[in-house]
Amino acid sequence: MGTNVGDMRRITASFTDIDGDPIDSSGLTISIKNPTGDTTAYVYGVDEEVVRDSLGVYHIDTLLDEAGIWRYNVTSTGTVAAVEEGSFNVSSNIFS
Repeated sequence: MGTNVGDMRRITASFTDIDGDPIDSSGLTISIKNPTGDTTAYVYGVDEEVVRDSLGVYHIDTLLDEAGIWRYNVTSTGTVAAVEEGSFNVSSNIFS
């Protein structure tokens, strides 16, 4: 079963220090780009959509309302500097 228009997708990011121990970010931004190129940025501590699950682990849930390739970028600054990126394809469902 693939990912379809209308699905909710969870994007998760985990951060560790140089020793591999979990560490919280002091500045975290999650940017999501939809298939038409519109990008929305969410900042932890400002936007309630970004949730801290546990030490160093964060997520955001996004509603997939367009078919095509979605991209995301998670950027951490401050106590841990790191970037995670990814993409996924969303298919039209039989009713859209």
